[in-house]
Amino acid sequence: MPSSQSERRLLWGGAFAVQLPSNCIDASELRQVPDNQEVYLHPRHDQSVMLELLEPLAGSDSVESAAREFFTDLADANGGSASSRIVECRLLSNEAWPLRQFAYLIGEQLVAKYNESARNLVQMHILLHRLAEHSCDLAVTLNHPISVCSESSSSSLLDPESAWQPDELISRIVESLELLDPTIFNA
Repeated sequence: MPSSQSERRLLWGGAFAVQLPSNCIDASELRQVPDNQEVYLHPRHDQSVMLELLEPLAGSDSVESAAREFFTDLADANGGSASSRIVECRLLSNEAWPLRQFAYLIGEQLVAKYNESARNLVQMHILLHRLAEHSCDLAVTLNHPISVCSESSSSSLLDPESAWQPDELISRIVESLELLDPTIFNA
């Protein structure tokens, strides 16, 4: 995903900004999205990027443990994912925010879409940043299918040539994420 193929997106009414692929579709134009989320869809591949503002997870003393707990919560929300595992979890830095760190977790879940019986193996790339001064966690989840069952409704939505490259997209998000209006946390 070269920089020429990305554009600056304003999130939550302009409170945050981030560089995302220029071909992404704002899911709120297609369906209702909760106020604490921003969701973007790939137009020809079953990938999505979800950004969420969350209350910090209780009992998570580090950003890495919060990322692990968030991944486990996603597995539960995905119908108790038939199988899930964490591949890696590490810290990343953002030069613009030198004192702030992101936990970067890569995990895999075997999940069904829309309560189908067909299960797909989805790699989840999760960035979690703790905004302690605002009592908030910012979670970014890139859903990247790596194996799709032929009976799944997702099987027609795979165009590997156009797929976003997870490492490039995650790097772009870490490098470009900006908090523009901290008053969003005063609501």
